[in-house]
Amino acid sequence: MNTFHLGPHSLERPCVIGTVLSATFFNGLTAEILHQCNAVEARLDSFELSNLPATLKAITHTVSLGIPVIGTLRLPEDGGHWTHSESDRLPILQAVFDAASTVDIEVNSTLRPALCEQAAALGKPIILSHHDFQATGSFERLNRILEDMLTCPHALPKLAVRTDTETDLHTLLRLVAAHAPTRPLCIMGMGPLGTCTRIAFPALGTKFTYGYLDRTSAPGQKHSAKLLTLLRELCSESY
Repeated sequence: MNTFHLGPHSLERPCVIGTVLSATFFNGLTAEILHQCNAVEARLDSFELSNLPATLKAITHTVSLGIPVIGTLRLPEDGGHWTHSESDRLPILQAVFDAASTVDIEVNSTLRPALCEQAAALGKPIILSHHDFQATGSFERLNRILEDMLTCPHALPKLAVRTDTETDLHTLLRLVAAHAPTRPLCIMGMGPLGTCTRIAFPALGTKFTYGYLDRTSAPGQKHSAKLLTLLRELCSESY
């Protein structure tokens, strides 16, 4: 398996990402935040972006502290708040990608080719994501989505789906078994039954998972510090 990194964090070991929805909270981050997570996701769709240079400066400063930063400008259908055009979203994400450790883009976005090309030019990974807040879906469908993500050599696939039954959990476990041995990726269930996947799946071989730092952004999400503590207990040799 190729070695991928988020900033200085090698994805040879599980990475706990703490999501931040508040620009004020993000701008106040210090290196001490690494006691609560391994990397930070800046949910820019919840930030005030009228002064983009100030946001980019904050991202650059955070990265300089040794804190990997993921820039995300999420669409409403994927749980976000970005309501402007894709032509407006692309230059923002491109500028963020230059400053951050990576960006997250929906796998079906028309912006995907340009951002995957930028990932190659920068030598950085790119998170390709799929979210379904209604259902898990079949193994075959999710596997096709993951295989499509993996056509981008720099992709870190992220798949988060609603998980309501033991059958749903089994479907996700099959995906973990099929893909985790060969590529860093994130597979998570959302909702009460999916909460355990945010701990169990990294322990079984997926390489990154998500908690929150200021407030929750997805059903069943735990604080990143709690996830980090539990993973260190389960994967002590990796930490």
